[in-house]
Amino acid sequence: MEGVLKNNVEKLVEREGNLNDLEVKAQNLEEGASQFHKNAMKVKKKMWWEHTKAKLGIGGVVTLVILIVIIIIVVKTQGG
Repeated sequence: MEGVLKNNVEKLVEREGNLNDLEVKAQNLEEGASQFHKNAMKVKKKMWWEHTKAKLGIGGVVTLVILIVIIIIVVKTQGG
């Protein structure tokens, strides 16, 4: 009887240790997930700015080309 009781107590202590290890791992995973989320949001914001700058640059070039074409047409029609 004593042997069974001692065995049960040892298993209980072992389970408690395993539960503590599992809790630490869960906390580490939660911290890692939080850091990943923060980094992902930073990258998302940075990429949005990069795309916005590219769109503005393309829009500026297109506007400039259209203005040049309009100026050329106006000059030719007034000179002709």
